[in-house]
Amino acid sequence: MTGYGQGESVGKYYRFAVEVRSVNHRFNDVHIRLPRDFSPWEQSIRKAVLQRVRRGRVDLSLTAEPLEGTRQVKLNQPLAVAYHQALDQLARELGLVPHIPISVLAAMPDLFTVESTAPEAGDLWHEMEPALAAALDQLTASRRSEGQALAADCLKRIDRLQELLSAVAAEAPAVAEHYRQRLLERLQEWLPEGSLDMDRITAEVVLMAERSAIDEEITRLGSHLEQLRQCLQDAGPVGRRMEFLLQEAHREVQTMGAKSQSTAISQAVVEMKSELENLREQVQNIE
Repeated sequence: MTGYGQGESVGKYYRFAVEVRSVNHRFNDVHIRLPRDFSPWEQSIRKAVLQRVRRGRVDLSLTAEPLEGTRQVKLNQPLAVAYHQALDQLARELGLVPHIPISVLAAMPDLFTVESTAPEAGDLWHEMEPALAAALDQLTASRRSEGQALAADCLKRIDRLQELLSAVAAEAPAVAEHYRQRLLERLQEWLPEGSLDMDRITAEVVLMAERSAIDEEITRLGSHLEQLRQCLQDAGPVGRRMEFLLQEAHREVQTMGAKSQSTAISQAVVEMKSELENLREQVQNIE
């Protein structure tokens, strides 16, 4: 599911900002961007994310802005003296009056270094953690809101599937009788009057009824729909279980369509396949 969250915290040495967003993904894929000084936090942050998000692609970025007084510039004085002496010697060898501006020396490499007065990353986790927690709280809330909308849509489609299944169940018992009537009408057209073998016709109808019976498929599909409905009420990750149930439901509907001897049932099967496909697309967004 998609979602977004951000958080900020200010400590003694840094102002931390965490931004996290998630998009739909079949698996769990977490990407974390950290300043180099805080790269040791990657596994701890990943663990915190995985405790909240079980499915989806998550992109998290951390920025750390040093506060005033947490940086100091150090001069490499021996190197500066060496540069000055070298430039002075060069000027004399070229017959020039040695006059070396400070700006020339300042441009020399490696004279200055910027060092942090802050502790190591491990000692600053408690300053950053509130920002991380706030961002993940917002992400969870936004994902939950989308999840509720997805659940409502899924329930609506499951209800429609149940309506279609009920129609199929009501039509199924009449299939054999309709077949018998059609068979009698055709035989009466083709055979001389009085030559119909009713025992043979009855046996043929019974055989057709056995081959086209969909009672078991109706029962199993009803069970799958009830389990799908239950999944939407359960806490915790249910996306993968729902995907499996939809595969099984589609198998039952396919079998109904293959066995169908009724136009009404065939039409219901086509609509059920459409609803199942729409459900499958939605369930891929559910954790």
